Amino acid sequence: MRAQRPAWTFDHEFDGGEKSCGELILELRQFFIPLKPGTRVCVIALDSAAWIDIPAWCRVTGHGYIDEAPPYYLLERR
Repeated sequence: MRAQRPAWTFDHEFDGGEKSCGELILELRQFFIPLKPGTRVCVIALDSAAWIDIPAWCRVTGHGYIDEAPPYYLLERR
């Protein structure tokens, strides 16, 4: 059972399910390509390493890592 989603304001939701790091990051990258800067995305990621992988991906790509409440992560397209 998932934790209740935080009361964040966001524009899109990306459900990564139980995808592992590599697959999750590749799909997340594709999802972010058409988004306009400033777009907020709620990412749902059940993989046990998501709390490490998602912030690291944001640091590498420059996207904003706004908040987390695993398995939910709030990102912003830069």
